[in-house]
Amino acid sequence: MTTSRPKGFTLIELLIVIAIILILIAIALPNFLEAQIRARVVKANSELRSLGTALETYYLDWNFYPFESEVNMAQQSRNERGLLRLTTPNSYISSIPEDPFANSDNFPPSTILTYYGGGCKTTGVLADWGPIYAVWSQGPAQNGARIRATHPNVHPLGGAIISYSPTNGTRSEGSMHLFTGEGAWWGLDTTNSQPRNVCDPAKIKNPSLYVGLVVDSQIYVGQRPPNSFN
Repeated sequence: MTTSRPKGFTLIELLIVIAIILILIAIALPNFLEAQIRARVVKANSELRSLGTALETYYLDWNFYPFESEVNMAQQSRNERGLLRLTTPNSYISSIPEDPFANSDNFPPSTILTYYGGGCKTTGVLADWGPIYAVWSQGPAQNGARIRATHPNVHPLGGAIISYSPTNGTRSEGSMHLFTGEGAWWGLDTTNSQPRNVCDPAKIKNPSLYVGLVVDSQIYVGQRPPNSFN
């Protein structure tokens, strides 16, 4: 009588199978992560358009835009949560979406990290409102939102604004941004002249204040920069 041994994999065969699995994971995982980033880019662009539509509708009703909005505006003072004015007392948008690329490293887990926004403010009673507005997302690289909420019309952090472009890789430098409002204020230095950070109509008549706003290596003076997305 003969007996047969149970069949099984040898150690070499198991190592080969494991190696093949690891190779497949190495190929598939980056593609999966890239797909996630592309989905977040689409989400951010869509929500920026929704915010832009709400801002324009708000402007049609009130003839000015809300003032600046911090990324963690829910925990800020009234003067630093301008986007929330799109939800109350009139609902121009149901809720302010959360930026999928907001950096949460410096904020507690409970913080709702929304899109940045802002514009130069007016004088007088309505000092928290202004004739221009910009809203933006940091983008996948987390280093492209070089825009100041109090005066996005000039002197952004880093000296220039770079638009995110997926043609340079999904994690390429640059922010996704939307500019809206009256063209005359873009490129006009409202930061250091008096009154500071204020869109005083008298400043439009001062040529020395037109220093320009640099977006994607283009200088804009007295005209609104184009959107960074189609």
